Amino acid sequence: MRSVNKPAGEICFVYEQEVPDLGAGGDLQGRMSFVSLERLRKNLLKEDPYCKLVFFPLKRGKNVFYKEIRTIFPLAEFVSYSTEHHPDYNAISRELNFSLHVFLPITASLVEYIYNHNSSLLREIEKKLALQQIDDTKIITLFQEVLDILNLNQDKDTIFKEFALLMCRILDAENFLIYIYNEERKLLELIYAIRNIFEENKLLDFKFNNVILEDIFQKGDPVLNNAFDYEIESYGNQPTCVIRSVLAYPFKSLNHSNGLFLAVNKKSPDGFTEFDRQYMQILSHPFNLIYDSLVYHERVQRLTITDDLTSLYNFRYLRQFLGFEIQRSLRYEKNLSILFIDIDNFKNVNDTYGHLVGSATLCEVGQIFGKQVRDSDVIVRYGGDEFVIILPETPLEGAQVIAERLRQRVEHFLFSGGRDLKLRLTVSIGIASFPEHSMTAEGLLQKADAAMYAAKEESKNKIMIAG
Repeated sequence: MRSVNKPAGEICFVYEQEVPDLGAGGDLQGRMSFVSLERLRKNLLKEDPYCKLVFFPLKRGKNVFYKEIRTIFPLAEFVSYSTEHHPDYNAISRELNFSLHVFLPITASLVEYIYNHNSSLLREIEKKLALQQIDDTKIITLFQEVLDILNLNQDKDTIFKEFALLMCRILDAENFLIYIYNEERKLLELIYAIRNIFEENKLLDFKFNNVILEDIFQKGDPVLNNAFDYEIESYGNQPTCVIRSVLAYPFKSLNHSNGLFLAVNKKSPDGFTEFDRQYMQILSHPFNLIYDSLVYHERVQRLTITDDLTSLYNFRYLRQFLGFEIQRSLRYEKNLSILFIDIDNFKNVNDTYGHLVGSATLCEVGQIFGKQVRDSDVIVRYGGDEFVIILPETPLEGAQVIAERLRQRVEHFLFSGGRDLKLRLTVSIGIASFPEHSMTAEGLLQKADAAMYAAKEESKNKIMIAG
């Protein structure tokens, strides 16, 4: 008989060559372990009855050790995964009795979701299907189809579109809309619709979204109404909109992003059924996975290109964006200018008041810049007390006007430093423009940097143009 391990973790990830990077997110620390296939081959693992979820690598060729792994983790659920995206893997996974198949890359939030929901959800579905006499094979297939939307698409709009089309097909509805609750604005926001009927009639938009849907959302209970009979007469060229039947389902995702699904006008004259409501409820779970994953990836992406202190863009993004803008300017024969800005004598602020005041002041400077430039302009914290502002489609003369506006605004502003100190600062600014001063991103930065240092050496609180 096998000896029993001390619990290594509730989640085990079996890998072939390299330990997969799950990134940040989820509460997995202390609950997850990684095991190589090599250890399986050498029979180095002992029975672990404490593990609840196992991820196992799958191949389209010969799959080995998938039986042995089940004896090592006798009480675990098993999820297969693969690096290659191919529909064959879903069939192979089902044939080998895995509960689910996912594709790399796998995020920590995805692991967390499967850990918290997969087993209990599938068992819950089986119980409901047994009671309601719904085809369980169809539900499991639909569940996997929703997960495939996440696995096979990266673009947010495409994911929402594919999910909405799938729900329209399942529910036999004319329209399907997805709302997310905006915590800052305290209202439901439409993030996708097969057909945005509300955009065509602003009165309907206000009455339906701000009154009816908000009430359903706040109460938190699904609404099925086949005698809705909601019609707004057309005004001007706006079409008359008739809503005969609705199925609304409020939902809550793992990261506490709340929202609401809305199916409109069942094509069948009998209207929506209780089975339709059950379908929507069941498939809301994988949608939550989709949305949580999107939020996670967007957060990670923002972190990689954003300065931690000021929330401005960082040097990594500067290199990407400036290179792109140079190519665009070359292709369309457009102007491009950059401002290289340094805060004069900023070291005195840190030395006199401390780095906390200095950090707060840097944030204030970034906010001033943001209010003085266009939405299309990009502000970068280059490092320390230096900033770069990229001005697309802006000739040298226009850049000079913007630079002077920034210089004057900083000179006359009283900085609080987070303590109401009323500090006064000035900046030195160097300007370089494409194509006059350089045809490359690196060349523009060097020329603007040199011009900024020339301004500091001459008198500070000054603007200099690249030579």
